[in-house]
Amino acid sequence: MKTLLPILAVAVFGLAACSSTDTPENANLPATTLDVDAPVLTARGLGKGWEQQWQTVSNDGQSYEIRYRHQSDPFEQLVIYGSTKPFPKMTKPPVLTTPSRDGLYEDDPGIKTPQSWKSTRVMGQTVRWYQEDVADGADGSYYSTEGFTLTSPEGKTGYYRLVIESVTGAAPARFSKVGW
Repeated sequence: MKTLLPILAVAVFGLAACSSTDTPENANLPATTLDVDAPVLTARGLGKGWEQQWQTVSNDGQSYEIRYRHQSDPFEQLVIYGSTKPFPKMTKPPVLTTPSRDGLYEDDPGIKTPQSWKSTRVMGQTVRWYQEDVADGADGSYYSTEGFTLTSPEGKTGYYRLVIESVTGAAPARFSKVGW
């Protein structure tokens, strides 16, 4: 997988010291069984052909990551990052870098394009998102939400970021497929 923009690293700040639960005996556990302090957001609404690929929980139980992938297309994925702590707020989306020739190499600074926030609805709430990376031969384009807050039906609050890899441009529709 190509190197993602540094902003993706911010999404996993709480997962730095993680223990994985993606061993064969745990790979297909429903995400709602995660031993984590934040309410577990899932993506059961993605539809036919989607499966939970793996999940990771931090050692302290304060954050988690769940990855969903379409069975027939490895370039169609959704990752949910959940935490008990807020994600850093962004004042504006990062500049999008597009390769200026076939592939982005060290000597190719690429074409830098400023972006505006786009928005979608996630569980009745407006959430801002941006394009993080462009597709190349090895990956689809990446789209990310900024950090946002949700409160579960039990009254527990969690903080979330969603990242989508797609070659179909279905990011806004997929962001809205998450729920309890």
